[in-house]
Amino acid sequence: MGSGSYSQTALWRMLAISIYLPSILLAIARGILILLIPLYVSKITESYTVIGIATAGISIGMLLFDIPSGYIISRIGVYRSGIILFLMIIGSLLGLYVSRNIVEVIASLIVFGFGFSLWFILRHYILTTEVVFEYRGRASALLGLSMRLGLFIGPIIGGAISTYYGYKEAFLSTLLLAAPSMAIFIMGSRVEDRYRLSSMDRPEHGYRDTGNSSMNEASKGKEAFQEIKKYVYVMFILLALIQVIRYGRFFIIPIYGSIVLGLDDLVIGFSMGISGLLDALAAYPSGVIMDRVGRRTSILLSFMVMGAGLVMLSYSYSEALYIASVSVIGLGHGLGSGTMLTMGSDIGSMLDRKSSSRFLGYWHFTSDLGDTLGPISMGVLSTFIALGQSSLALGSLSILVALASYVISFRIENTVRSLSRI
Repeated sequence: MGSGSYSQTALWRMLAISIYLPSILLAIARGILILLIPLYVSKITESYTVIGIATAGISIGMLLFDIPSGYIISRIGVYRSGIILFLMIIGSLLGLYVSRNIVEVIASLIVFGFGFSLWFILRHYILTTEVVFEYRGRASALLGLSMRLGLFIGPIIGGAISTYYGYKEAFLSTLLLAAPSMAIFIMGSRVEDRYRLSSMDRPEHGYRDTGNSSMNEASKGKEAFQEIKKYVYVMFILLALIQVIRYGRFFIIPIYGSIVLGLDDLVIGFSMGISGLLDALAAYPSGVIMDRVGRRTSILLSFMVMGAGLVMLSYSYSEALYIASVSVIGLGHGLGSGTMLTMGSDIGSMLDRKSSSRFLGYWHFTSDLGDTLGPISMGVLSTFIALGQSSLALGSLSILVALASYVISFRIENTVRSLSRI
């Protein structure tokens, strides 16, 4: 792409069939769960800590399976990994549908997280190895867009079904969405070689193909990685904090609306749907900003705006202010669409393919550690202080992380950009 080593049409077609379409369907299913799990569990228990653990159930599963996922992909490839993925996702949603108590609910969500971990890393691996630096931001942002469409559509569907039919029926709808999405991915991964050029024609590290040997490129990539290793370590810490903010909001938003403001599921789902729409609309502009202005600029904008929205939420005492605050949070999140995927791909592109898949396993492990800690930490924090104060604390953290990430990502981004021009 842009180097003569890729057929742009063939590559985007492969990504559309194998990645983006199934991502949209599965993201809708996940969007339903993101809304309903904290609300469903809050009907079973009044413990914020238990609600937080249940809300983090998917993230806990992802955290536990991230590193194994990287090794599985490096050993058995995309297609066979997709079959394992299918069994995990469908089995977990069946378990959730027939669950009878909180333990079974959390266990089903953890297994769903196992599958989602493998799904995330499979997609990330394909983007890392198939898309060059100059287009990687947009490719990742489109993946982020597909996920954000789920956050727009899923809560609205979930809120409506749970309000008029019940939670079990809403859980069944996730199964009906997940089954075709996984079937599409498996079929797409089976035939994706039709849409790729031969491996000997593809740049090993996502760099421009300038006629240099892959051995020379690998050596330069490893040397560059060693030079920025200390920055990468700090970026891992910031990645965890970023995900705490992103997933902490999934506890704060529905619980604040339900318990503090007394809103029903449909109104909360509608609010999250509007937030998801703005999130989705901002996704592609985020990719353009990353590719043309810089990854760090997109990160800065995203978490400054999210921080402002979370601070607004802490002072929201009416339905209108609640909807406005949640919308600002969604807009901010959208402005960061694909940023962490792109940063991970940029760093992983310095490594050979097997090392890259394993690195992405560790990258996603760190990401999912933040995903897991986000709802749990907000649940524990809200046990001791008011929900509004918890939202204020999360918003303040978002602003601090935005500034720190802008500084640290500068060196990483410039190093990878220089390698892409070799």
